[in-house]
Amino acid sequence: MKRQTRTTAVDATDSDITIISGDNVAFKLHRKYLDVNTGVFPGAEIVDSKEEPIHLQEPASVLAIVFQFLYPRKHPKLNDESFDTVLAVSEAVEKYQVFSAMNTCETRLIKYLQTPEHAAEILGHAIKHDYPDIINTAVPHLARAPLMPLLEKLPQHCVLPWVRSYGLS
Repeated sequence: MKRQTRTTAVDATDSDITIISGDNVAFKLHRKYLDVNTGVFPGAEIVDSKEEPIHLQEPASVLAIVFQFLYPRKHPKLNDESFDTVLAVSEAVEKYQVFSAMNTCETRLIKYLQTPEHAAEILGHAIKHDYPDIINTAVPHLARAPLMPLLEKLPQHCVLPWVRSYGLS
């Protein structure tokens, strides 16, 4: 087992819950902030977890950003984060229902659409999580995109409608 380390951005000495990232970094948090600021924590499975850590699959680099949105302080804007980091954080905040982070992630993803480089991944995320503004912004960037790479990024239920829009049905 890898050694567990801690991050200082969200490491509370008076914590009552420990969350371990997919790459074995321990986060000492307050259950009350998880309860108030997410739609998922604490679940029924987290009744008394002071001694038993909760393991999540996301890497520490993603969880460190997500957990900053739980506490009553200025939230990160994600302006200096890479596209891959913003997309990973966006997926995590949807998964754990961190509502205070969703708008920031949506805004950053729309800004990444200023160039079409990541439009397919952004469209897939927007469809999966029902963000019509992002969908409407991404689609024009993909009108002439090669079909196969795009289809690989779309949720399965969207492949046939997209193919039909190409007139291939």
